[in-house]
Amino acid sequence: MAAGTPNPDSHPHPDHGLKAKAHEAFDSAAHRASSAEHYVRDHVGEAAHRLHDKEREMERALRDSADRVRHYAGQHPLMTVGVAFGAGILLTLLLRRH
Repeated sequence: MAAGTPNPDSHPHPDHGLKAKAHEAFDSAAHRASSAEHYVRDHVGEAAHRLHDKEREMERALRDSADRVRHYAGQHPLMTVGVAFGAGILLTLLLRRH
């Protein structure tokens, strides 16, 4: 190199600091996104377990109600026939209107 000619390698490139900051920002955002993903996955898993428990609880309640209705119908067969007949008439009247 000639004397007085600046060496391009002796001065840092002006974009170097900007690139480093961009990399830091990207790494930070990636870390936060990863943390958010883990948080969401954990909470979705917990919600799925709670939903499954509620589903089993509702199935059990429905089974219990059906058993009680069967028991009542067995104990009161004429009342059951009367209620079914009345419900049929009511349903027929409602469907004829529309």
